[in-house]
Amino acid sequence: MFPTAHNAMSSAADGWFLPNQPHGIRAQLDAGITGMMIDVYAAQGLDGVTDGTPLLCHGVCQAGRRDLVEAFADIRSWLLEHPRTVLVFILEDHVQPEVIDAALQQSQLRSMCIEQGTGQQWPTMNETIARGRRLLIMLESGKGQQAWNHAYEKVAFDTPYAAETPEELSCEVLRGKKGNAFFVVNHFLTKGLTGHAELAKLVNFNPLLSTRVANCEAKQAQRANLIAVDWYTHGDVLHLAATMNAAPQAGDP
Repeated sequence: MFPTAHNAMSSAADGWFLPNQPHGIRAQLDAGITGMMIDVYAAQGLDGVTDGTPLLCHGVCQAGRRDLVEAFADIRSWLLEHPRTVLVFILEDHVQPEVIDAALQQSQLRSMCIEQGTGQQWPTMNETIARGRRLLIMLESGKGQQAWNHAYEKVAFDTPYAAETPEELSCEVLRGKKGNAFFVVNHFLTKGLTGHAELAKLVNFNPLLSTRVANCEAKQAQRANLIAVDWYTHGDVLHLAATMNAAPQAGDP
């Protein structure tokens, strides 16, 4: 299972307004986060930034931003330092896939991306590591045909992501098709523009977290592969991932 940071680019440490996470991307990776949801936009009207430059933003780039190529280069560096770690990134992409492809090429991260052909059986973790391609990228838009580009709703399915209270957290399928390779459990609350630390404290701890994951797995008859949270330092997502990964099941990607 991949413990996943929702809006991973939006961090308090990097000075973002209304951040979803306490630390930046590299610190999250160092802590054990192996799944990331990030948003990509094109710069427009920003001082000192050429229009069209791909940026990590959360809707409004004035509230926080990071150059996509720089972020990809940092991720490449981290992967080289951790040769037995596999990462999964889900991109909410507001740029053309060719722009992301160029950023992957420029950062030299492209050669580390997993290329899974349609209809092929997903490799095991050990097989993935042996192949040397340890970053899986999914695009929510479903656009593009690049070999690294996996359409989110074709390879994954997820639970709803707009809950405002713990009681509203659901195990129903929102996007994608039940039975797709990756089951994403969205486990965060949102009020107003975004989530925040106090909301994370309401849902990130066991037994609520572990019970909900178990209930969603039972309802969908499928292992949860990514559990997405805000403020990952609050609660038990890393511990739950370690526990689940200590008892892998047949058929896990």
